[in-house]
Amino acid sequence: MSRMRGPRRRSGFTLIELLVAITILSVGILALAGTMVPIIRLQGMAEQRAEMAALASAKIGEFEVSVGQGLTPTTGGSLTAGSTGFSETVTGPSGRNYLRRWTVEAGPVTGMFRVTARVSPVGVDHWTDLTSVVALP
Repeated sequence: MSRMRGPRRRSGFTLIELLVAITILSVGILALAGTMVPIIRLQGMAEQRAEMAALASAKIGEFEVSVGQGLTPTTGGSLTAGSTGFSETVTGPSGRNYLRRWTVEAGPVTGMFRVTARVSPVGVDHWTDLTSVVALP
């Protein structure tokens, strides 16, 4: 006596189910890829700004060392135009070139000087300023 058996149920996915899953996955990956471009650009800008701040801080540090060694600072300079002795082009650790300008002004009290350093990428119109007050020893 033979028994009638029903159709076997196979486990797994059908071709249609796989195509739908791949389509949904593709849309999700494309959405993530679209958000990566602005994130990478913003990360590069943040790295550049950090590098500019470090270069400005280094310039003020050089000034503080020279004052600490007893050198009397020369006042002057401009943050918007190159002045002899108050501007230079420097290369940052990333290999980018920056224009560094600084001013030295008499401070609020005798024997103090206000130093402002401005760093901007060469050929680009944005910058980072850093100001410090330095006292004569």
